[in-house]
Parts: sequence; C-alpha cells; structure tokens
Amino acid sequence: MQQNDLEGDGGAQVPLVVLAAGAGSRFGGEKPLAVVGPAGESLLDYTIFDAMRIGFDPVVLIVSDRNHRAIETHLAERHDVQRLRYAVQGHGSALPQRPKPWGTVDAVLSASRLLTGAFAVANADDFYGYDALRSLADALNIGSGRGEDVDHLVTYPWRSTMPPSGTANRGVCTVDPDGRLVGIDERRDLTSTSPLDADDQVSMNLWGFGPSAVDLLSRSLEEFFRSHGSDPNAELTIPDAMSHLVRVGRTVLVHSTGRRWIGVTYPDDVEWARERIAELLSEGAYPARLAVSR
Repeated sequence: MQQNDLEGDGGAQVPLVVLAAGAGSRFGGEKPLAVVGPAGESLLDYTIFDAMRIGFDPVVLIVSDRNHRAIETHLAERHDVQRLRYAVQGHGSALPQRPKPWGTVDAVLSASRLLTGAFAVANADDFYGYDALRSLADALNIGSGRGEDVDHLVTYPWRSTMPPSGTANRGVCTVDPDGRLVGIDERRDLTSTSPLDADDQVSMNLWGFGPSAVDLLSRSLEEFFRSHGSDPNAELTIPDAMSHLVRVGRTVLVHSTGRRWIGVTYPDDVEWARERIAELLSEGAYPARLAVSR
C-alpha cells in the first residue's frame, strides 16, 4: 500500500491517533518511552513505523504537559516529523481542567481539529504488529469507499494478550454471528490463570472510526459530564462510550487477529517485551535500527 492509498471520504488521508498522555502509575514512569529495541526504540516507535509504512497520515500523538517535550524529542530521532502532529490532552477541551484527565474519549477529542474524516486510534504502550494495523487500514479504506459510516475494532484472542507479570485489565468482547460488536465487558485484575476461554476476543484499544464518530463521541462526553462532572475520579473510556453507542444502534465491525500482542504494564514487563521484539528482529520483520535518514 502506497502512502496515498489509504484515503477517507473526500480523498483525505486517514490519521492514526496514538494515546500517549497516561501517567503510567503502575509502571512508575513514561511507558511510551520504555526502551525495548536495540537502539533505544520503544513500542511506540514500532507502532509509528508500521503506521507510516502502511499509509496512515498523519500520526497524531496525544500527549500531556508532563511528557510532551520528551516524546517529541525521542520521536524526532526516529521518524519523519513532517508526518507527526501533537495535541496536549486538556488544552482546548470543553471540559474544565482538573488534575486527573477525563479519560480516553477526552484524549481523542483533543485532536478533533485534525479529524475531519475517518481515523484510527491506538495506545502508545501497546505493540499491535503490522498485520493488525494493516487489517484496520484495509477496513477503513473499504468502509470509506462504500460510503459507509461505521466503526471498526481489531481484537485479539485472550491467549495472545495474557500479561507476562502481575495483573491486567481487558475488555472482553461479545460479537454477533455477522461480526458486529454487541458489547465490551471490562474485566479487571486478570492473570494467565483467570477463567477466560483462550479464544475469547479482547479489545486492546485499536479502533477505526467513521467520519461521524467525532460528533458522537463529543455528545457522549457532554452527557457523561452532566452525569459525573462532580466526581474528581470519573473518566469516560472509549470502550464505555462505544458500548453505549452500540446499544443505541451504532455499527462496529470486529476484525480478529491471531498475532501476539506485546505490552508493558509493570517495570518487570520491559525485559519480556525486549525479548519479543528481539524475536521479530531476528525474523527480519523490522530493521535493526529505526532512524530517520539524514
């Protein structure tokens, strides 16, 4: 796929929004910058590398006041900065600022000025792999080409996302026989021994959205604020918002990938992630060094 092959309505290229503003309280540092590659690469670098070679453009980083400078400096050494954009969560938001961000829906809407058509969303601290991002790109292209305004979710079987250490939270998906999302059940504190079927499909927050999604998410956030605005810890996540939208008729098509996910939740996960990345490098899936050609 060439860069200009991935197009939404009106010929606009499709952005990938990457959520990188989280505080990483369980990790104890900036997870998007945790070193897993041989030349200082993070999981975020591999996601951006895949996104750019597939054709997502631009890649929009949702950052915080805390980490904006560090992330921008890191990425400038490894990627084409002409295809990167930044939005600081909370700046320009319709909601009042507070110490705890309002959640991932608010994070996505921080970049709403750049989202004029179809777009995708991913986490900065998850490695999805080329195949997962490519399937999402293909789904968005097909949907736009047919004039459909539907959303997409790439899921993984539970066995592919079991945490290497500690516990993890996963959105367990219910999917109908036609491949449409019925709902997402957020399960917390899961381990490799939790009573889930190995083939249960879980969300790792890899979404594709149709052109009207920004308006729908904006309304969802407004409704959420009216109901929970006085709660200093309340936040609206993308899975919660989409579960509601599905119940009232929004179509989300589910695309399963069997590839292994890589992620870091705790400091002990970093070495495990390095080993998984080393395996991919030995297979030739990625260059030994991600760097901008000078």
